[in-house]
Amino acid sequence: YAVGAPNVRIHAGSLQVAVPVTVTALDLGLKVIAQARGGFAKKGDVFVYETTEFYLGSCPVQRLPIVGGYLRDKLLGAQPIPEDIKVSWAKLANVAIDGSTLKLTVP
Repeated sequence: YAVGAPNVRIHAGSLQVAVPVTVTALDLGLKVIAQARGGFAKKGDVFVYETTEFYLGSCPVQRLPIVGGYLRDKLLGAQPIPEDIKVSWAKLANVAIDGSTLKLTVP
């Protein structure tokens, strides 16, 4: 598979991420959009994006046990995060979505 550039927006209190995906297995060249909706939660010392919905095309992948989490992690994790953003993100005291606004709080 090949993953394109993500399209990110905040709507109705959730962060929505869409990524074009080209599945090249068996020379299919199938093009679909992977879409995730969710928010942020603190895991250990850092805030992470947690999806509540995840679709591959029109398939609700979040309903597929084991496979859903694997596909979500592979497709959304395909985009590298710059080191300076990782360092800054780790310093956040709070991450919240308020309506259509992402609020990042530093100590």
